[in-house]
Amino acid sequence: VVLLNDYLNVLPFMLELSRRTHQMSHQNLTCAVAYKLVAVPLAVFGDVTPWIGALGMRFSSRLVLGNAFRLLKTKKAI
Repeated sequence: VVLLNDYLNVLPFMLELSRRTHQMSHQNLTCAVAYKLVAVPLAVFGDVTPWIGALGMRFSSRLVLGNAFRLLKTKKAI
């Protein structure tokens, strides 16, 4: 963390934001891996057509983005 001012009262906020960011990254990675573990075998065995696979991938990406956007709702320290 690089502080651009002399206010040390932002450190607890930055630590909390860092913890939440790590938690979101873990959730997003888990979601993406879970989707791949389900979708790839279905595609290999031909149970999923390519366009359904593409829609599923798009939905998975949107889910990850939506989850990450929750960080923007964090209240500012100052």
